[in-house]
Amino acid sequence: MADGKGVLAVSTDHLTGPGSPAGFASEEAVTAFCALSPAAVLILDSTQVIVQTNDIAAELFGATSPTALVGRDFSDFTAAASRTELRRICNELAAGAAATLSGRLAVEKFGGDTLTIGLSARRISWRKHIGTLCVVTDITDTLRPQAEPSEIVERTQQRLQDAIETMSEGFALFDADRRLVLFNDNYRRKIWPRLADFIKVGLSFEDIVRETLDRNVWEASGVDTETLLQQAISRHEDVPSVHEIQYPDGRCIQQNKRRTSDGGIVSVYLDITELKRREAEISETQNRHRRLLETLPDGVVIHSGGKFAYLNPAAIQLLGGKTHTDLIGRNSDDFVPAEDQAASTARLERVLNEQVSLSPEEQRRMRLDGRILNVEVRDTFIQWNGKPAILTVLRDLTERKRAEFALQETERRYLTIAGNLPGAVYQRVMYSDGTIVYPYVSRGVFETHGVNSEDVKQDGRLLTERVHPDDRERF
Repeated sequence: MADGKGVLAVSTDHLTGPGSPAGFASEEAVTAFCALSPAAVLILDSTQVIVQTNDIAAELFGATSPTALVGRDFSDFTAAASRTELRRICNELAAGAAATLSGRLAVEKFGGDTLTIGLSARRISWRKHIGTLCVVTDITDTLRPQAEPSEIVERTQQRLQDAIETMSEGFALFDADRRLVLFNDNYRRKIWPRLADFIKVGLSFEDIVRETLDRNVWEASGVDTETLLQQAISRHEDVPSVHEIQYPDGRCIQQNKRRTSDGGIVSVYLDITELKRREAEISETQNRHRRLLETLPDGVVIHSGGKFAYLNPAAIQLLGGKTHTDLIGRNSDDFVPAEDQAASTARLERVLNEQVSLSPEEQRRMRLDGRILNVEVRDTFIQWNGKPAILTVLRDLTERKRAEFALQETERRYLTIAGNLPGAVYQRVMYSDGTIVYPYVSRGVFETHGVNSEDVKQDGRLLTERVHPDDRERF
């Protein structure tokens, strides 16, 4: 083998007959053959002891490594019924009756499992003695009896039937002639409970439809039977299709149909009655909430992704719109004065990140016409169409601010008048425990009583003590 490469060829086919010399190859060559062979290889000495093997043979016999096999008598792995055959092969090879022999042996693996092997044996010279090179193949599976085609078909059909019986949906398969060839129990008992005793393989689609009409499964009074039948056949052939069928008993069944490669039609029926009921309840709840929001005097806005997703009529009017189309989809920040946007954005981000409701806060908003409004804002985290959103309630403070300003102006005028009147003007409040306080005292009290008005506001006794003792109780 030059450069570590080469071909090992051992041919002893011409060395047959009594006294023929054994095929010769060096121990190094045989070891290389064992390592490179794609099959399991065993080298036996003249006493049938394993002296060399490879990883494939170790795996075949369930050994942890080739060394677990080396030194073991090969007959120890051979079933009693096959030992005679093994001795025959080894004896004939040793006698030179043939250079190569084949046979079939039953062997036992480490761990006790049994298998059948095909043995191809060749006589070789091993360390100056006669040895046997064995190539071993597992033929266990090839010896197992093969099922008849009819049995295979029957087993396949049973597996298919078992599979469709595990489906929670009703299942039916019609052939190209519209005849029922396969169905599960849910199709018969849940989809057609009133036809459970009638449904069977071989019925045509038309037979099933006629039977539903004969048993009054459908309300068909005053309608021509043939017309209904033709309509049903047309729907049956119109595939692929998805239909929702409302049954007279109140159930709603979703029907999915597809055509098979051989022209048949497979139908799957799903009872969606409960789903429809929940959808109706959710829709009614949403409508009730929407009606409530639309009658509120305060503005209600839903922000999703930084944009207006919903506004009630009060919010539309508050922000200067005529209809919701004026505002839906607009950026929320567009309606906050520029100098207030940072604070407003920080508040909304907190609501989203912490998923909380925040206490009311006075803010400013800008209408479509540019006018600035003072509003009270309440922000709450919600889910809107499956996404995080914020519900904001806006209360217009314009009238309250106007009233507060008017009150402040009135009070200012009153204080101006009172402060310019001659003498002292004061407001006195006496509590149930006899305590007297002076919320307002004009500056003229210094002239009349010799005390400072601010001091009297802090301590009412300064003024009370200026009253003559004879008049104090009446005062």
